Amino acid sequence: MLTVKQVAERLSISKSLAYRMVRTGEIPSYRIANCRRVSEEELQKYLDRSQTQSVVEMPKAKGKHF
Repeated sequence: MLTVKQVAERLSISKSLAYRMVRTGEIPSYRIANCRRVSEEELQKYLDRSQTQSVVEMPKAKGKHF
């Protein structure tokens, strides 16, 4: 289980953003005593869901180039 601080470090985001993502349920978490924890499996699922698709190559412009 990871702390929200560890999640922030792994995602290279601020702790406040990580807490917001946990609070809104974007990243599933568990409450243990007074602490929030994120399982490594849930974090990996989040990363898999949010993985960006490769950018489609832009078509080449026809005519004059500026």
